[in-house]
Amino acid sequence: MKQYTPFLTIFLIITIIGFSIYKQCMDQEQQEGLEMMEKETTITRPDGITVKRRKTRKRVTFDPLIENYKEGIKIPGLSAITKGVKKIPKSFTKVGKQISGGFMKVLGMITKFFKYVGAVFTSIFSYIECGFYKVIKLPQCMGWYLLEVFGHILYIPVGFFFWVFSLRAIEKKMWGILEDIDCFCHASTGYHLIHYSDSIIKKCYKCNIKKIPKFPKM
Repeated sequence: MKQYTPFLTIFLIITIIGFSIYKQCMDQEQQEGLEMMEKETTITRPDGITVKRRKTRKRVTFDPLIENYKEGIKIPGLSAITKGVKKIPKSFTKVGKQISGGFMKVLGMITKFFKYVGAVFTSIFSYIECGFYKVIKLPQCMGWYLLEVFGHILYIPVGFFFWVFSLRAIEKKMWGILEDIDCFCHASTGYHLIHYSDSIIKKCYKCNIKKIPKFPKM
């Protein structure tokens, strides 16, 4: 290692001398730059006095696109972008209306369906209720039911006669006349001629049955 020591010493000495010369040159250039700046920022008046120059404000220049927009000059593509931006709220409003309309339509369909289901259950319950009522009143109404069956059996030959000789139209007219006479008699006296009394009909024949509704249009 000792044989390299002189060369290292010489290298260090040369490096130090070179750095000193470089620094001296840089200091000189910096000093000259400061003097030039001072000359530029100072002015000598006619009376021989040196004063500083007044600083002038630099005019701020805007982007040509912004300047053109301010002056009302049309910029290519800007009008299309502006129209597109203006259409965004309308598009959102249109989409919102469509979503709202679809939601209300679905809600209406669901409401109709549940109303239909409720009406069906109400009708079924009315049939069940009427059946229970008939079973309970059967002992009190059995005589009237048997009398009605006996009347139908007696009418079979008469009905067969009208059917064989194609006299069904005359049969209907005859029953219509009898219904009119019965209504007149009931209105005058309160009694029926060809029907049971109102109390028997109410007790043994009438039921508050609700028909099953048709499926609604969705």
